[in-house]
Amino acid sequence: PKYAAAAVTGTNGKTSVVEFCCQIWQNAGYNAASIGTLGMHTNNERKANHNSLTTPDADDFYATLCDINSKV
Repeated sequence: PKYAAAAVTGTNGKTSVVEFCCQIWQNAGYNAASIGTLGMHTNNERKANHNSLTTPDADDFYATLCDINSKV
């Protein structure tokens, strides 16, 4: 892929860890994005998650990755 990916699993704190990592990488000068409970967050855009699921289904996830790839 054109980008590196990181995944966070566990019981508590996943959203916080993902958001912290995204902010750290952006502040270090990297293009970064996150997908999670809060929705999709890229360098310049945040789209809220209006789905009741915390993880998007495969089709939505792939579409989001394609969208992110065009923005970062």
